[in-house]
Amino acid sequence: MAEGVTFQDVFGELNFRPDGRLEKATVESTDRSLLVEAQPSPLGIALNIEGRAWQPFGAATSFASLQAKGVLQADKLLIQNIDTTFLGGILRGNWLLDWSNGLAMAGDATLNRIDARKLGTAFVPALKLEGDVSGTLKLRSSSRDLEGLWRNAEAVLNTEITRGVLYGVDLGEAARRNGVSEVRAGATKFDRLRSTISITPKQVVSKDVRMDAGMVTATGQFVAGRDGQVEASMAVTLQTSVSSLNVPVRIFGTLPDLTAVGRK
Repeated sequence: MAEGVTFQDVFGELNFRPDGRLEKATVESTDRSLLVEAQPSPLGIALNIEGRAWQPFGAATSFASLQAKGVLQADKLLIQNIDTTFLGGILRGNWLLDWSNGLAMAGDATLNRIDARKLGTAFVPALKLEGDVSGTLKLRSSSRDLEGLWRNAEAVLNTEITRGVLYGVDLGEAARRNGVSEVRAGATKFDRLRSTISITPKQVVSKDVRMDAGMVTATGQFVAGRDGQVEASMAVTLQTSVSSLNVPVRIFGTLPDLTAVGRK
């Protein structure tokens, strides 16, 4: 079995056939947050999984409710048809854990109406963001133990956030000042924000940010370190009833306190 996986926090019941082969097994965590029913199948041990307020080993948050199917083999565990309430929204997907050579995991998921504030609190507490998050997620990692597996995780998130607020920077005011002076702190309300985000243990990078905030639109890229240091460049367009102003804006600082300055 994988290093770091123990059974001290679970209990269950095993049922055997007259010939000694396993007929059915039921395993439950001591806090009753996870229930797994297992029985033999041609592909391995078939699993039916139900959870409530379950927190995986080393994960940053819990799953409010969870339903999934799975297959356990000698050196891997495949969880399919995951359907869970997660951070105020819905997550559906698949997840593979392989211990044939160390530990490795891979997963993919779709997100629907995840609460951006809860997402930030769980994974990037210094990021103050509101809105509904939808999109797709691909996850990969490898390690010698389960805790390291989550610490080493790398992910690509294609996301759309609607009806949101980004705190720490006021892009509209930075465009209005047009390089005359810096804008510190503030907030930017937006109708829609699209981005492709790459997440590694060291940093978060997006090279395709597109924001629609009514009279203000912006495109650009950003890099954020795990220490909260941010460096971003955005092309901001400020549209009025009589004119259109295009301003390159640099954003820098440490979350949640950022500075934006237009460059003429």
